[in-house]
Amino acid sequence: MMRGSQDDKARGNKMARALAFRVGFSIVLFICVLLARKFGYIKPTGLPLR
Repeated sequence: MMRGSQDDKARGNKMARALAFRVGFSIVLFICVLLARKFGYIKPTGLPLR
């Protein structure tokens, strides 16, 4: 992902911040889906049986 250059430290910090944002956003989104299911906004239906 990164190659040696003069801005390694800055680029590394920027990449780490971007990764932390993506992971944090994914966790928040997953929690929102769980809460929506708990409060009845979405309902699990499963696969239809034949």
